[in-house]
Amino acid sequence: MKKRLFASVLLFSLTLSAIATPSIALADNVDKKIEEKNQEISSLKAKQGDLASQVSSLEAEVSSVFDESMALREQKQTLKAKSEQLQQEITNLNQRIEKRNEAIKNQARDVQVNGQSTTMLDAVLDADSVADAISRVQAVSTIVSANNDLLMKQQKEQKQDVVDKKAENEKKVKQLEATEAELETKRQDLLSKQSELNVMKASLALEQSSAESSKAGLEKQKAAAEAE
Repeated sequence: MKKRLFASVLLFSLTLSAIATPSIALADNVDKKIEEKNQEISSLKAKQGDLASQVSSLEAEVSSVFDESMALREQKQTLKAKSEQLQQEITNLNQRIEKRNEAIKNQARDVQVNGQSTTMLDAVLDADSVADAISRVQAVSTIVSANNDLLMKQQKEQKQDVVDKKAENEKKVKQLEATEAELETKRQDLLSKQSELNVMKASLALEQSSAESSKAGLEKQKAAAEAE
């Protein structure tokens, strides 16, 4: 009787052991998979954090480039306005030079035709002799011519100075436009990189969501195994 009872207990124990062993093995395997998913999720979160930092850095750089472009645009507008002002000065100087040339021609024609002018007439009237009169007329003519030449020279120099300033101003405008174009190209490149990083970030978020879903499934599987 005792032998039969012992055999029954032993058989029951062996049966329980046979049933429990696969359950334990399954639970251990599920735990391992859950740990792998935890590591995967942690890695994905770290990658997303790194990408978020890069995106933030690019956003700051894009903003800085944009501000610099706006500043250059304002400088360019100021220089263009200056160029227009200088062009008006050149136009005014050209008109004054033309008027001066016309006045010189008229003065020379009056002297040739009428043989007199107030200054020359005074010079002749004050002369002591014919030779003195001729000398005085020549002196007055020389002085008038020299004065006209000096005025013409000054006006032309003034015009050249304004022309040079306008040329330098326009050179600066072109340099600013080139720099502005370079900045715009840089800004577009940064925006493109930022867009790529956002796509990568979204992809990692999907991977994380999938890993978390898998982990949840494994946890349910583990709970069911433990319940058995």
